[in-house]
Amino acid sequence: MFPAGLMGDPAWDMMVDLFVTEAKGKRLSVSSASVATRTAQTTGLRWINRLVDEGLVIRLSDSTDRRRNFLVLSDGSWARVRDWARETSAALAAATQD
Repeated sequence: MFPAGLMGDPAWDMMVDLFVTEAKGKRLSVSSASVATRTAQTTGLRWINRLVDEGLVIRLSDSTDRRRNFLVLSDGSWARVRDWARETSAALAAATQD
């Protein structure tokens, strides 16, 4: 919708992507999370490590493929992103009413 890198940082993009993916009942791999940020893979991995270190995201091993890891939002992060989505949705709905 907007040029990559203009509207936020990779960490926020990852958290929103994780939220949407989890809401659909799916899992997001580390490599897919990196790709979704539209940054270099090393940059994506650096942001993932920071989110994990901050306790915002949890890294889980794939039980069927030990080479792959998945990411999930921590419970607190899930609630905060959900609340942000609800508030933003309500504000946008109010702003676009005719």
